[in-house]
Amino acid sequence: MVSSPEACDKCHGAGYGHLLIRWETKLQSLDKEASDYLAEARRALTKQQKSRADIASFLTDAAHKIDEVRQARGIHNIKLSSYLLEDAHQDISRALMAAGLKSTVHPEHPNGDRIPSDCANCHFGIDEINVAVYDLNFQHAKHLDEGVTCSKCHSNLRQHGELLLNRSECQNCHHSREDRGCESCHAEQAQLLQGKTPFFTGAPDMMWEADVSCQDCHLVETETVRRGAALCADCHDDDYPEMVADWRTEIQLYLNQLPSKYRAQIDWINNEGSLGGHNPQAIIDYLEGL
Repeated sequence: MVSSPEACDKCHGAGYGHLLIRWETKLQSLDKEASDYLAEARRALTKQQKSRADIASFLTDAAHKIDEVRQARGIHNIKLSSYLLEDAHQDISRALMAAGLKSTVHPEHPNGDRIPSDCANCHFGIDEINVAVYDLNFQHAKHLDEGVTCSKCHSNLRQHGELLLNRSECQNCHHSREDRGCESCHAEQAQLLQGKTPFFTGAPDMMWEADVSCQDCHLVETETVRRGAALCADCHDDDYPEMVADWRTEIQLYLNQLPSKYRAQIDWINNEGSLGGHNPQAIIDYLEGL
């Protein structure tokens, strides 16, 4: 008998089934990573004719942990399963180091110590989830890396996971520090303005070349705002907002037509959030060339 995401909802409430799907996807990724690393290590050790008992013991332990997660169907204890797969990776690294061979450094545990255990027990992989909040692209990973705890933004007092902060409170937290530039959080936007993204290099946006700062567009009196195209007319011609809308429509059409192999590029452009507003010509030139 195989359970389904819908079966989870019956006891845990609507939406819990989505957690199951997320767990299965993440565990598959972690399993493949550990299994591929184990196979790679075995090939390297065989080639170097390294067969000491301690080396073999490390590999046996790693294989056992990987198999244990598979046989027990790791989603029954997602946190323990993730730690077992991480331990397997470390065992493989120990075997390679004992043989004097190069080992890879395993990335930080998927949840690490950044997420409280009572949250991580269910919200495994939340650091990889981006959500739209107040028309902004909220990236959990960035906030966790900055030491922001779950309880800073969420509460279980009245409703599980209830969002505590309103838009203004989010912005006050973000923009209260004067010792850091906008690009420390808004890296994608800064890259696009400069025409230097992970996927293409193009001409800088005219606003960047004119030394227009982020604050010039996004700071209204003392409040940081997400500018709509209509507000561009404050400095540009009255027909400029319509031009911005045309750019965005053109970019969206290109994105809709791209095959799935460009998923990373599509996600980057969408996560940047301006749909080309920070450098429309660079994005259009890039998309036309794909």
